[in-house]
Amino acid sequence: MATNLINGLGGTTGFGENFLFRNDDESTSLIEISSIFESGLNFFGNNYTDLYINNNGNITFTSSLYNFIPFGITESLIPIIAAFFADVDTRSGELTPSPGGVSTGSNLLYWDFDTANDRMIITWDDVGAYDYLTVPNAFQMVLTDLGNGDFSIEFRYEEVEWLLGDASDNEVARAGYSSGNGVDYFELPQSGTEEMANLENTSNIGDPGRYLFNVINGRPTEYPVFSEPFNFTISESNQIGSQVGTINVTDPDGQITKLEIINGNNDLNNDGIPTFGINNQGLIIVTDSNDLKAQAGQQGQLTIEATDNDGFSNTAIITIEIRESLIFDLPGSAEDIEIQGNVAAIATYGTGLFLVDISQPDSPAILGQYDTDGQASKVAFSGNLALVADGSKGLQVIDISDQTKPILLANYPTDAWTYSVAVRGNNAFLADGRNGLQIIDLNNPSTPQLVANFDTEGAVDVDLLGDQAIVADGFGGLKIINIADLTKPNLISQVSTDGYTENVEILDNKAYIADWSKGLEIIDLNNPSQPVAIASYGIEGQARNLTVVDNKAFVIDKDKLINEVDITNPNNPQLLSSYEIKGSARDLNVIDNQVYVASGYVGLEQFNLDPLVNEDNLMVTTLATPASFLSNPSEESISLDPLVNEDNLMVTTLATPASFLSNPSEESISPIEPFSYITECLGAKLGDDNFDSLIDFDHNGLITPTDVIYAINSSALHDSEMKL
Repeated sequence: MATNLINGLGGTTGFGENFLFRNDDESTSLIEISSIFESGLNFFGNNYTDLYINNNGNITFTSSLYNFIPFGITESLIPIIAAFFADVDTRSGELTPSPGGVSTGSNLLYWDFDTANDRMIITWDDVGAYDYLTVPNAFQMVLTDLGNGDFSIEFRYEEVEWLLGDASDNEVARAGYSSGNGVDYFELPQSGTEEMANLENTSNIGDPGRYLFNVINGRPTEYPVFSEPFNFTISESNQIGSQVGTINVTDPDGQITKLEIINGNNDLNNDGIPTFGINNQGLIIVTDSNDLKAQAGQQGQLTIEATDNDGFSNTAIITIEIRESLIFDLPGSAEDIEIQGNVAAIATYGTGLFLVDISQPDSPAILGQYDTDGQASKVAFSGNLALVADGSKGLQVIDISDQTKPILLANYPTDAWTYSVAVRGNNAFLADGRNGLQIIDLNNPSTPQLVANFDTEGAVDVDLLGDQAIVADGFGGLKIINIADLTKPNLISQVSTDGYTENVEILDNKAYIADWSKGLEIIDLNNPSQPVAIASYGIEGQARNLTVVDNKAFVIDKDKLINEVDITNPNNPQLLSSYEIKGSARDLNVIDNQVYVASGYVGLEQFNLDPLVNEDNLMVTTLATPASFLSNPSEESISLDPLVNEDNLMVTTLATPASFLSNPSEESISPIEPFSYITECLGAKLGDDNFDSLIDFDHNGLITPTDVIYAINSSALHDSEMKL
């Protein structure tokens, strides 16, 4: 909603008693301004005590300006401040007032010395354009004395209905200021473009219809500028540290030094803990250690304040909407998902193969379907073929050249149960239950041929590593099978696990296993004849499946929970986050930060993956008790940066996250400046009154600007933050 003009200044219209007679391209005589600006106006080092107001939407200092074709402010040869430099023509008399504001339709230029507020207000009240045009514009320029020659420039736009006059040579209105020397100047980004018509809805201070500039020591200082997006969404059930999005804010003449949430409904869980936090890079994250339990459809509306290095602040209001995971219903039970480009192939138990268009993640669409005769449980792409492990019906070879009309090329039956399929070149590798590993030649996909078979106890999954087939063999553990000669596969080695080896994926010569009750198992295969179990990560329920993407293992646990595990250091896997989904997870894929889940009888479920360590290596740690962290730094409580200064929150930045995880005592931690609540406390001594809940990382007692400080539930911190 546009801002209103300032009125109540006297005269018949409320815009003052001084006005310029009806005219085209005229100016006032020289106006003395020292009654307001006792020290004059220091504008780029020149002190002015008088000015001219020009009908065509601007003021000048050394001479009047009659120009009716707007030129670039950068080209001005005289000092100028222009709110709306265009061909104003007030000769047509009174006009119909602009709706919704306080303009009166007088079609005149007014000025007033508001001595009570130390400002000069210049008003173009519903003025028309040349030649006698009657569509009105209503705008103002406000100059406010800040003392000692400093002042502010404010442009206010209530209504902008026209951009140029009939004689303007198609030159659109301009706005900005210039010293007249061709060096010191500024134009609004919209100046000279059709976007000038939207001035009433835009701002450089977050207040639609207002632009504000402070001129300090002769130099205009601009406020921080926010830009879209202002609306964000995040899936419900996201945990502490989940990334919401990034606020875009810049300072045209400096840098942003501080970003903070200053207002808004920021406790969606109603538990007394702020739901969201923001760091100085503009990253918004979930900060509630009780996870995001808000109901879908709820909104958090926050006021973000940005402060620049000149000490000037601006605010923006953002909205964060909580939404459910996207669910796309499919008949049957979705068991497996593979993605190629913008197409997801989904194996559904009982209804076969579905091809789904995911080019628009929030609105997937079925492209085509082929109903197999068996129990589709796995699918793999091979060029224009989809290979489906179809349970009791063996391997289905389906042509998907036309994704809208999948065609069965061949069925390769087995006398066991085909659980899974992997593909390399023209060969398919089947995990075929009691038959073990079967190798199938697909050179002619219409007539698949058995190349060889290697018996195992009960093959349920298979992946490939060089000349080895790595088989998840159920209670038989992990089998490493030599397939250098496809016709003569032979066992290289095996690893017995204590659980049930149900799913395996290979990354960097390591096997990652979903091992039911044992959780995630990691096996080093650099020497395939002597595989080494190097680490495991236990989870509460049964690890039924997993997917490995970008140094993360996504382990499906107890059907509904997806555990995101950091495997950057495979010797020390660390839980990053857990996601509870609506359905019964069978398999998943992660593409461009989107998680696509084959979710049993729910169908395809999709949600945003919110990384816990962002590109700036920013992290936060929640401390249940400070003593437990200091005595046990590996306590799994790591999430993202930054958290606010309450509820046991510590803020850190990691130079090398992986090294921190493997060596938590490594002193690569430093505070992210500025922290208002720490700045107030510098020089405080541990044990001092009101500072007994500060913990100095260096343990030297005296808190200095270089120390890392843990702030634990201190009311003193709240007070000190409010003072700054």
